[in-house]
Amino acid sequence: MCKCALRSIFLRANAERSIPTSMSSENDVVNLLHAKFEQTRQFYSDYLSETTMKKLSAPLKNLLNEASELNSKYLKLNEELQDVDKTRETEFESIVDTLAQSLGIDLSEVKERKVEAGPSTNVSDSILEEKSKGTAQVEEEKEKEVVAQPAKPKTLVPLLEKEDFESIPKYMRGRFTIDDLNEMVSKFDEFITKKRTLLRKPPKLLTKNERLLVDQWRELEVMKTRSPYFCFDTDIKPLIQERLRPQLLKAIPCLRHVRRITEERVGNKTVYHHC
Repeated sequence: MCKCALRSIFLRANAERSIPTSMSSENDVVNLLHAKFEQTRQFYSDYLSETTMKKLSAPLKNLLNEASELNSKYLKLNEELQDVDKTRETEFESIVDTLAQSLGIDLSEVKERKVEAGPSTNVSDSILEEKSKGTAQVEEEKEKEVVAQPAKPKTLVPLLEKEDFESIPKYMRGRFTIDDLNEMVSKFDEFITKKRTLLRKPPKLLTKNERLLVDQWRELEVMKTRSPYFCFDTDIKPLIQERLRPQLLKAIPCLRHVRRITEERVGNKTVYHHC
């Protein structure tokens, strides 16, 4: 409260004669009233603080008690879980020992490793570790085999197997051997693969001879075939042995029978595709 207000109180009290006569000085009375006001305000502030602390102390004590109870329950549950783990470990080890005895497996080395490793290692962990090591070694060996084996080139017209050759009727294959038919199959595959590679190759990377071949094939694209990767019998004949050239047209039904090539009539011409 400001001194102006106190001065007004003093004047009112002086008028009512409530101020002692010994305090005739106005300033003395104002100072006295100001001191009493400060004491009252400090008392009220202390009272509020004490009351608030009393109200909060009870809930805080309850929270501390609940926290201590929860901590004790947690410790108890942890001890029970440790006992359960030990019991399960013992039961599992007994089952493993029983199975090992029935299968005639010696686990003495595994148990010795367990003792050397310490109490944290059990028989099941040792067995799993051995199994994982063996699996890792097998995977490494497989990877080495895969790396060692050269990648087989993808063929558009695969060679005939023995079962394929035997499935061809005898009247159709005549005196053809499996080697004869496979030579023709390989030449079909060689030509069609080369044609597909050159047609997909950028023109800037083509050599002069390759560009001539591509131009010839482009001229034939006016024929409405189901695929641009076709060939004529005249394309294959120069590639096979001379003794087999007259027999090429007789071998084509055999190759169609085992689904190595397909035949398509375009106008008065016959073209061949890979299956």
